[in-house]
Amino acid sequence: MKKPAPEPGKGVGSVTTFKVGHRTYERKYVDCGKPNCGSCNTASGSFPSHGPYWYLCVPRAGKWTRIYLGKECDTTRYITPDGQIDWQAIKNKPKRRRLAKHTPTPTGADPPAPNPADAPENAGQSPPQPATPDSTNPQGAG
Repeated sequence: MKKPAPEPGKGVGSVTTFKVGHRTYERKYVDCGKPNCGSCNTASGSFPSHGPYWYLCVPRAGKWTRIYLGKECDTTRYITPDGQIDWQAIKNKPKRRRLAKHTPTPTGADPPAPNPADAPENAGQSPPQPATPDSTNPQGAG
């Protein structure tokens, strides 16, 4: 079970905090969690070294919720014109995209057939078109 997030300004990696109204902004270093990471090396118990990144910290349901803002602190991001937190915008923010892993061709499998239009001698030319009956060709008029 995950332990609850500490109060802003407390815990490992916290560097700077400041308040704007009821919102707290925190700049902190984070651990990536990868066991072989050369930067943070969680196995040695060293200080987290990725970042610092800015977070919007708000109390929600008795716990602190941290919303990632990035390297720059934008105090207007995810805030409505009346100064409230825009939870809908936070919910709809784009997810991080991970790169697709390369899947090698199984050993012994045939590679895909080459496309003739991609051949070097055809570079810059349009692909060949299928033949159509020509009205001037007496054999084509039937």
